[in-house]
Amino acid sequence: MKHWFSYIESLHTNFYEGELVDSDIALGITDAKRLLTFLNSIRREPPRDILNRSNTKKTRWEALNGVRWDDAHS
Repeated sequence: MKHWFSYIESLHTNFYEGELVDSDIALGITDAKRLLTFLNSIRREPPRDILNRSNTKKTRWEALNGVRWDDAHS
């Protein structure tokens, strides 16, 4: 996944600097599509439970998932 992100970041830089060749841009686009597919597959998974249900961990979980803990686990 880190590899995919670095190519995508280079595409963003290339937008302003225009230094990449067409084949590098094509690789970056392919990696961007792979990363989006991966992220969308994670998004469709149900939220994972946490073992330590401290308020700090619940708050962090809610921030990461965009859903209140109690709503997701009722």
